[in-house]
Amino acid sequence: MFEGDFLGNAYRDLEGGAWAHIHPDLCPCDGGWLLSDFDTLHRCPLHHEQGVPHRNPDEWTEGDRQAAEAYDWKAYGLRQYRKAWIAYRRRSGLPAKEFRRRAERVLSETRGATASPRVWVDAAQEVAEEARLLRQERGPVR
Repeated sequence: MFEGDFLGNAYRDLEGGAWAHIHPDLCPCDGGWLLSDFDTLHRCPLHHEQGVPHRNPDEWTEGDRQAAEAYDWKAYGLRQYRKAWIAYRRRSGLPAKEFRRRAERVLSETRGATASPRVWVDAAQEVAEEARLLRQERGPVR
């Protein structure tokens, strides 16, 4: 009885997506899908988009194979980075211009002139975390 409850809870947790991470490069999903130890594909609640083919070619039909080859993975990746940037900006609680200014400062201090979408999202994550820590230090606003 315990094993069934444990497996059921584990499966529900996977379906619930608690494992998902805002940053697309840190999320265990692969193109919006997670292949679990249950040998089951689970949709990522943050990165799955309608029409994104899963990346488990062992189970592809010919139609799946054609869809995967035709899918614009570069545009998908850019959308995911943009969504992560927006999520970190909202999480920070900072106005958009101030958030960007701080991200540019992080970029100039740590990464120089190379500014790929991933590097921008890394900077956004850092700014959001700094803002969270600052709110934590200051306590609730009264």
